[in-house]
Amino acid sequence: MGKDGVRVRAFRGNRRAAVYQEHVVPERAFARMVAAGRRHRLPLLSSLQQYATDELDQDQARQLSNEIEAVRGAPDLHDLDQHLAAIADLARWCARSREPSWLTIVGR
Repeated sequence: MGKDGVRVRAFRGNRRAAVYQEHVVPERAFARMVAAGRRHRLPLLSSLQQYATDELDQDQARQLSNEIEAVRGAPDLHDLDQHLAAIADLARWCARSREPSWLTIVGR
């Protein structure tokens, strides 16, 4: 993924037949988001890995959405609001599903 960035995908359905939505975050922007999670002591956001794959269940997706909302509006992340909003929306879309759902964060 290198130049493309970190892919955040929210899935609904099952492993064989799922629909998904995706948002790609530049690597540097993603690293800044994770660092902000550390500064604000947000356990899930700060634990995400830029160069690996994380898979979150519905409850974790809800938690991620809440944690991202907690850092939105931070002065040092103002330029990343579009990415923060998109990830929070994906996480909420996953968390609110009545069918099985999960969220993946895929680095390079």
